[in-house]
Amino acid sequence: MVSPGACAMSESAPLLQAPLLAESIRVIRSRTKRGVININSNGSRPDAVRLLLDAGLDAIRVSLNSAQEPWYNAYYKPRGYAFKDIKESLKAVVGAGRKASINYFVFPGVSDREREVEALLDLVEETGLHLIQWRNLNLDP
Repeated sequence: MVSPGACAMSESAPLLQAPLLAESIRVIRSRTKRGVININSNGSRPDAVRLLLDAGLDAIRVSLNSAQEPWYNAYYKPRGYAFKDIKESLKAVVGAGRKASINYFVFPGVSDREREVEALLDLVEETGLHLIQWRNLNLDP
C-alpha cells in the first residue's frame, strides 16, 4: 500500500519515481475506473512511461521549449537522456491508445521561425500527439 505522503515529488521528474507511481496508479485503478490519471513530465524515460501505461496511466503532458533538438538541448541541458527519448515516450503513449500532449513554451525568435514550425509539425506527425498547449512566456524579443 502507498503511504499518504509517498507521492510528494517534483513535477519536473516524476519518471524517476516510476515504480512508486505505477503502484499508486494500480491502487487507484483497483478502487475506481473513473477519472483520468495524467502526469506532467519531461518524457525522458520511455521505459518508465511504459511501466506507467501498463499500470493504467491515461495521459501524459511533456514540456518542450522547441521541437528542434539543438534548441531543446540548449534550454534543458539533458543529462542521461536524449531528445529521441521524448519522442519515444510520446509514441508509447499514443501506441497504447492513450492521450499524449505537450506544453509548448513559446519563445520569440525560436517558436516564430519557419524551421521551428516545420519541426513542430514533424513532431506531431511522427509521434501522433493529440494536443499542444501553448505557453506564452511573455519574453520581449
